[in-house]
Amino acid sequence: MAREMPAWLIGTALLLPLVGFSILASTSPDHLASYATLLSTFYAALSGVSAWLAVRAANEERRERSRPVVQPDCPISSSSEVFFRLTNTGGSAAENITLTFDPSPVDFNGKPLAANSLFQSAIPLLTPGQEIRHFFQMGFNFSKPDVPAVFNVRVEYRGKGVEYVETRRIDLSIYRDMTLPRPTAQESLAAIAKSLVEIRADVMKMVAKA
Repeated sequence: MAREMPAWLIGTALLLPLVGFSILASTSPDHLASYATLLSTFYAALSGVSAWLAVRAANEERRERSRPVVQPDCPISSSSEVFFRLTNTGGSAAENITLTFDPSPVDFNGKPLAANSLFQSAIPLLTPGQEIRHFFQMGFNFSKPDVPAVFNVRVEYRGKGVEYVETRRIDLSIYRDMTLPRPTAQESLAAIAKSLVEIRADVMKMVAKA
């Protein structure tokens, strides 16, 4: 994160010469010369502080770009399928990733997501750009009172010797009124073909028994 020079320091740098020369306007040239030297020293120090702040900001931005960033979210498909996704959007690998849900969302079988084997133990590694995606719910089910639609996910992980702990709030209540889209013509034909195959199999069984 970039750091700016403090406002009071900028104000002092602007006012100091004006006030000083106003006071010293009626004094001797030697005093004016001494004051000008003092101002030059002050501005040299100010320039040094500015350069230090710029270097510090650049180093912080470089560290931010190179650190791992593990983000949980819940994307939804056009068929109302809701996935829990964990993605490393940072610039280095994340290690020993653990998740804590509060409260735990539940899957379409009513099982808490926190009880899933995927989240029972630490995830060893997520490389930059890598993601884990788990289908766990249908969007329209979030209208049910026993299906939590809002929950917090606490993510703890390690990267380059640094421990990170972050919490994200996920709100899926916007999906409560979502309905399933109508099947496409291709999906309808596939369903009919499957039914015909099943009917044929049943007929062949009956013929075989006759």
